[in-house]
Amino acid sequence: MEIKNLVGELNPYTQKKIDRMERERPPAVTSRSSSSASDKVSVSEEAKLRAAALATATSAPDVRTDKVEELRAKVQAGTYVPDNHKTAQNLVRDDMDLLL
Repeated sequence: MEIKNLVGELNPYTQKKIDRMERERPPAVTSRSSSSASDKVSVSEEAKLRAAALATATSAPDVRTDKVEELRAKVQAGTYVPDNHKTAQNLVRDDMDLLL
């Protein structure tokens, strides 16, 4: 078995070639006159709708504190009985959503 270039180029002269080529290359023109062209952005209705949905989702609270407190009280009182069938249905539904 032969493994090549595992760590990168080991020949020290290769780096010198690259450095020399970069020095010899003419500089690229990077400045542009702002008066000759103007940029224009157009946003589709779908993109606007997605942005509004994202803003709504990010502003919603992540934790429903009333639900958490209710469940915490039931667990501490020993009256919480989870519905295993409903839990399984929700897990399968979530998995199907990921697959489709």
